Amino acid sequence: MTCSITLNGRADSDLQWEAERRQALEAKERGESLFWHLDLGWSDGQGASFEKTLRLAFEHFLDTLYEEFSEETLGLSFYEGALQEVTPEMLEEFDRMTDLVPDELSLYLLLDCSSVDHPWTLARKLDAGSYFRFKRALKNASLHYGDAVWGEGVELKEPEEVGLLFPALETEKATAAAKELVELFSKASFSFRLIAEEQLLNDWEGMQAIVVHPAFYTRDLYRKLLGFAAAEGLVYVYGQEGIGVPDERTFDTLDEILTLSS
Repeated sequence: MTCSITLNGRADSDLQWEAERRQALEAKERGESLFWHLDLGWSDGQGASFEKTLRLAFEHFLDTLYEEFSEETLGLSFYEGALQEVTPEMLEEFDRMTDLVPDELSLYLLLDCSSVDHPWTLARKLDAGSYFRFKRALKNASLHYGDAVWGEGVELKEPEEVGLLFPALETEKATAAAKELVELFSKASFSFRLIAEEQLLNDWEGMQAIVVHPAFYTRDLYRKLLGFAAAEGLVYVYGQEGIGVPDERTFDTLDEILTLSS
């Protein structure tokens, strides 16, 4: 079981979290893990001087509650709200805090996807290359995707074994091909991860297979896929054309990769 605890980290907060500490102690006695949400007031317009507010609240959390409950802590979220409200500026502000983050602390954004009903739009908004080291917990998503499920609480997920590549190549042909694959995977009954090509070499831990489209082909991507294959990963290529990676598998339907993901 996981106990979710919200901390007032807004600019007008005194950062006195004694009630929340007692809640954490009670959860610890019950043998529960802890998931913290740092409420910074971003979604209701209280984000003025945001970096200063965030840094002060985050440093205080690390020095107090995290120091005491690090072993029970599953993660900490900086944002809980609509996916559509997340901006590049917000993500950059969050990323500036990562120099403070202990390696063992997982950072999350809790994202409500209910206002994004088209799978391609959702995939673009969730492009892994935009989120730096933050994991994403999703609610009301049209894709079986994300690092965690956000409902009444936060349920962490095991890393997905199947990855769907987002190409670095930004041609009309590559974009159309990526959209085609996302539409196909929106019908998937299994979870998968979206992985930006730029992140492939650093983010394939736990991934057994990567799905690509021939339209994504570049020499640089080919070299990365060779490395993935050399590490005993499977390369699935949509259609029957193939791209020449040793032991690659071509496919036309999701049923052909269900045996891996089931």
